[in-house]
Amino acid sequence: MGAMGADAARYFRARDGRVLAILVPADPEGRSATAGQLTESAWPLQVFMLKGSPGTVVKPHYHPLEQAPVSRARHQIFCCLKGTARVGVLGLDGEHVDDVTLRAGDLLLLAEAHAVEYLEPDTRLIEIKQGPFPGDDAADRVVIDVPW
Repeated sequence: MGAMGADAARYFRARDGRVLAILVPADPEGRSATAGQLTESAWPLQVFMLKGSPGTVVKPHYHPLEQAPVSRARHQIFCCLKGTARVGVLGLDGEHVDDVTLRAGDLLLLAEAHAVEYLEPDTRLIEIKQGPFPGDDAADRVVIDVPW
């Protein structure tokens, strides 16, 4: 990635090296969690690690859209609010790279395919993905027929 904040995240890569997912754990487990960009600049969703101290102020602003990003799959983010969930990280071709256990406070950015298993009662995930929403779940997903 070469991103400044890359020490705050764990990257999951396909056999050919492309990044399929980025985990930003709530507890960075000894990582320094420096500020910086965690995603490639061309990605449709951008994740940055921001860091500040009392008295630091960012003036009101917005981020202009330079051009519409292009990707075969809509990128999405899972934020775990409560409980635990197992997320399978897969490529569009069905390559299963790894499983990630999300716990409260963890953030996972997915660039390609995935599967989800809820491990505790009342687990709560927030899902953020590119829009617009096509109207129903059937139109919103392409099922990959691989074991998981």
